[in-house]
Amino acid sequence: MTNLIVFRPRSALILAAAAGAMILLFLIQVIFFSERIEFSSIAFGILLATTVWLLLVRPKLEVFDEGIKIVNPLITAVVPLREIDMVDTRFALTVFTRGKKISVFAAPAPGRWHARSVRAGELKGLELNAGDVISPGDSPRSHSGQAAQIIKLRIKSVGTEVGDLRASARFNYAAAGILIASIALFLILSVLHV
Repeated sequence: MTNLIVFRPRSALILAAAAGAMILLFLIQVIFFSERIEFSSIAFGILLATTVWLLLVRPKLEVFDEGIKIVNPLITAVVPLREIDMVDTRFALTVFTRGKKISVFAAPAPGRWHARSVRAGELKGLELNAGDVISPGDSPRSHSGQAAQIIKLRIKSVGTEVGDLRASARFNYAAAGILIASIALFLILSVLHV
């Protein structure tokens, strides 16, 4: 992996930090300031922390000279640049490769109101042709637009014949196991009223 760029929205990390602080305060309140320690509440805090980690901290997009690595909550995919057929930003950044499409969880498209706030000055440098139509997701102020530009610029600057990287996708059994275990722990302790 040469010339690595890691794309992870700062807003997701800020939201994760705020959620983590609230979860920590919740756990402190349950452990130190309750009449009795309720383990089901502690298990709920663990479940919330696991969910925040999976949805906000773990997702990222890594772009390097040989290809891209998409880290979603439960699936990690590696796609060589030469196998990227198209990059779309309609609902989220989506990479089309050999008849498959992979959405990038870390790069969602903006809301419907964002389209009204896109200004012509933002589109400078995007190399648009006359008559090109862009979606709100292509805006450089959106996460999907930023990530798409990073990929397109890397393909343009490096080309598609760099390296011998192979496409792969794998399921993250550890993350799924932690999520299932925290759900099971919470449900068991809630049923037992512990």
